[in-house]
Amino acid sequence: MHFPEDALDSSVLEFEEPTWRHRVLSELDTVSQGALLGPRGDFHSWLVTDDATLGTAAEEFAAMVDGPLADWIRLRRSPTEFLQHCAEGPEHRPTGLAFRSTTVLALMEGFVDIARSLVAGHEADPYDDTEPRIARFERELAHRFPEYGALQRS
Repeated sequence: MHFPEDALDSSVLEFEEPTWRHRVLSELDTVSQGALLGPRGDFHSWLVTDDATLGTAAEEFAAMVDGPLADWIRLRRSPTEFLQHCAEGPEHRPTGLAFRSTTVLALMEGFVDIARSLVAGHEADPYDDTEPRIARFERELAHRFPEYGALQRS
């Protein structure tokens, strides 16, 4: 699904290869080697240099997986659960890179009201986005998803 550059988050324009700009809307979240990264960019990493730091890192990792991470995963086990969680309030609404992907996911899963709620919330608090890019993205959504366009006209 290709979106015009002026409908994308400006951080996507950092890709050097122009064809990649059209292939990637954004990441929902990332896990890299040695670090846990959530959708808002919060992360925790461990540097293990000897037996002592291995023990500490293992304890911290186990505590995170057993507590906050387990809760984070539980709320995101399926697209439906993830989208319902995003709709629970502004503190759960994706920002930055995850906003556009989550909105498209909502429409692909048939959650038009959640998609509209995400866009409205993003318009009210655009994070690092711009009004023209948000408006263009919304026009593209209405064009690609007729049910979203019908909601806009009503």
